[in-house]
Amino acid sequence: MFTEKELELLYHLYRGDSNVDSLSGSLGISKPETYRIIRELRRKDVLDPDDLCISRCAFAKRLMFIMSEGTGMSRFLRDRRLDVLLSITEPRTIDSISYDTGISESYLRKILSIQIQGGMVQNINGVYRINDDEYPEVRLFLESYKDHREMSDPRVPRMAKIIRSNDREILYSSREETDDELTAFSVFEGYGVKGMNYDTRYYVKGREGSSIDDVFNDALAVAEKENDWRLRMVSELFFMKNQGKFAPPVRFLITHNRVMAGEHVKGWPSKQDIDDRMWMIE
Repeated sequence: MFTEKELELLYHLYRGDSNVDSLSGSLGISKPETYRIIRELRRKDVLDPDDLCISRCAFAKRLMFIMSEGTGMSRFLRDRRLDVLLSITEPRTIDSISYDTGISESYLRKILSIQIQGGMVQNINGVYRINDDEYPEVRLFLESYKDHREMSDPRVPRMAKIIRSNDREILYSSREETDDELTAFSVFEGYGVKGMNYDTRYYVKGREGSSIDDVFNDALAVAEKENDWRLRMVSELFFMKNQGKFAPPVRFLITHNRVMAGEHVKGWPSKQDIDDRMWMIE
């Protein structure tokens, strides 16, 4: 994500500061610190690698145009606040945002309060969404940035597919082996689910050891990203095999109970599908 000073630098760059001396003065920080911020923005593909100007990446230009409105815009976009906005490019409830971002609901409420007061986010009957009427350019930036981050993250192999990412860790799939930690369906056999013969491997980078909760949540994230009922079915089997050993998300439990009651849930396996594959955990 972006720090407050990184975002403010884009405002001053837009306003005409074209060298380290002027940027340092406008930001009120030392020249070494300004150089450090410039290096970070280059690493994040926001600034040109050779010149002190915005890069050619679409998301970077869109971000600069947003920041051109004033340094106060950084209070909506800095740090984890950007994670929240990225999560609600589609309307979401607070528990869904918490699951998607890994941010506690109490902290989320503080972030969302700031964004709602500023008019960037709307809360309609407990569902949060981007206020496109007030900030139409924000959605364009978020979608552009999300696409760039999913396709160009330097932390993963070039042909990897990113499932979920933030500044701390990244969940991805790859057909080639890497040194990162295996997770999700790639380790289900170790939890009693047999018959997993997927060519694709699932990895997490930036995490020191995965708990059973981490593994299951990673699997749900993969299944949601792929929108694959088969992956959701195997996740159901994992839950049934390891029930009582971890705490699955409430929204999963609600769907699981609906499925096991015989209800047809779009995108999910039927009870019969699950019963037919119980051999995988027996």
